[in-house]
Amino acid sequence: MAWCHEFRVPFRAKVDDWILDPARSGGTFVEKNCHHFDLLGWLLGGEPLAVAGFGGRDVVYRETPGILDNAWVVVEHAGGKRASLGVSMFSRVPKIEIGVLGEAGLIEGELHEREIVLRRADGAASTIAVDDPAAGRVAVHGGSDLLQMEDFVATVARGDQPRVTLRDGVRSLLVALAAQRAVDTGATVALSRIT
Repeated sequence: MAWCHEFRVPFRAKVDDWILDPARSGGTFVEKNCHHFDLLGWLLGGEPLAVAGFGGRDVVYRETPGILDNAWVVVEHAGGKRASLGVSMFSRVPKIEIGVLGEAGLIEGELHEREIVLRRADGAASTIAVDDPAAGRVAVHGGSDLLQMEDFVATVARGDQPRVTLRDGVRSLLVALAAQRAVDTGATVALSRIT
């Protein structure tokens, strides 16, 4: 099992508020959480099969059609693996927590704390401090944006294949679209039904 909880402030203002128009941004899951679905799938190593979810426009986006400000989503992956995403766009306490639970133990981390905690089934636990590889440079998302751009430029310069494929991107988009449809309809949505 794997999970991500992102509790954050509302979307920042953009030119012409395009981000609040699902026709231009794709909505909350496509614009913001497709990255989390991608990460959860990578952590689990299984193909996503179906999505269920609940969410709404209950706090900051009451008057903004199509933009969710809270949701819980469960993604069924091949091999009996499951992932969940909890998202809040109205939290004044920022939190991005990611975890994985398996038979041998539990690993979890919180982006802002820059620590990973490993708990083993025998009760042993260890904490690993995570350095910021982009420290001292203009960077957001824990430095990942800058590092991704640098890696992409280096990959192109070397003529290597990118780490993330078009298939990876399409898969994450399909999960985000299925999550929106699941919230909209209250039904579990098979990825094979998303076109």
